[in-house]
Amino acid sequence: MQEQKLIFQFYAMKYRNLSLIKLNAFCLSLILQITQMTIENVYNIHHLQENIKQEIPQN
Repeated sequence: MQEQKLIFQFYAMKYRNLSLIKLNAFCLSLILQITQMTIENVYNIHHLQENIKQEIPQN
């Protein structure tokens, strides 16, 4: 009985660790997506600023 309990605890711990790894991977993928979107937005804003500078006549 004690051995079965230990085996159950081992698999419960192993499953919990796998779940945490999956959660960490999911969070990392979200962070990467947010970072990529931020970089794209900064790039677009920079180009918009350049276009606005070209559109406005310099006095």
